[in-house]
Amino acid sequence: MKPYNIYLSRLAALVVVSVMFTGCTHTMKKDEVSTLQVGSPLKGISPKTFAFKDFKDARGRDPYLMYSQHKLEQPATAFVATAIMKELERNGHTCIPYSPQPKADFIVEGSVFKCWILRSQGMSTTTLTANVGAKITVSPVSGENRALTKTYEGEYHSGGALGVDWKWKDILNQALLNMLKEFSTDSDLVMFLEK
Repeated sequence: MKPYNIYLSRLAALVVVSVMFTGCTHTMKKDEVSTLQVGSPLKGISPKTFAFKDFKDARGRDPYLMYSQHKLEQPATAFVATAIMKELERNGHTCIPYSPQPKADFIVEGSVFKCWILRSQGMSTTTLTANVGAKITVSPVSGENRALTKTYEGEYHSGGALGVDWKWKDILNQALLNMLKEFSTDSDLVMFLEK
């Protein structure tokens, strides 16, 4: 074999090995996150300003990974916090980043304990289940000694015949919307914000 052909065959082998180890990564961008399309009791509250602290990740795993080679563009903590901010803003409120002396009515802290997709496979079907869950604490900036801490969770299942091209982003979005619906319609949260 000529030296040029050896060089080309080695280069081709290197490319093949690189592709095998990197695989195909599918990424969900932050602008692909859906918003609720239903009414919310949060809209009936006079406009408030919420200062958001960075959410913590209690999942103990890759902050971007959802399932196999399916990842988020931003960490799961930012993904969930952004969705909650969008929901508050959709209902007429303002969201700002936290600072030591925020010009806000409430401080929002959170811990994401679920944000992933699981796959289970039967004899002729495959099911993908998306789970999103966060523990949210809302406290007034005014110094009042009170806070509301609640957990909100959303889940969504999608199943079908093997070989179906799964829309993993849709499944994750639906689980997130189910969590947001819990948050947005929480009567305890509404009463807390109205005090």
